[in-house]
Amino acid sequence: MEQSKEYKLWWDDKNKVIRLIKRGNSVEIEAREMMNDMDRIIDECNEKPLLLVELPGGGTASSGARKIYAEYMKHERLKKMAFFGMQTSSRVVMSFILRAAGATNAKFFATEEEALAWLKE
Repeated sequence: MEQSKEYKLWWDDKNKVIRLIKRGNSVEIEAREMMNDMDRIIDECNEKPLLLVELPGGGTASSGARKIYAEYMKHERLKKMAFFGMQTSSRVVMSFILRAAGATNAKFFATEEEALAWLKE
């Protein structure tokens, strides 16, 4: 699957999670592409999967991208979402998106290890 240079999305068979690494800013067209890629992975799972998201560095999300992310999360296709590696600005944006979606199955963590431990509880 060809992906943009701004994100990498794949099934991590070792940890049994969908992994996403997102760098830079988000725009609507990329957000839509990323959610379509996510759907393809989820459709191959037998149950609601877990999502581990790494957001290194800063980045903003356009209004259109925020709407796409929030709408996607409303469909509750993911069992739990854990975010780590975020700067304050990214965490603020993601908190806004999660609130807009009404998502209660997501948490922020300082490290990948903490995030994985919570997902696997």
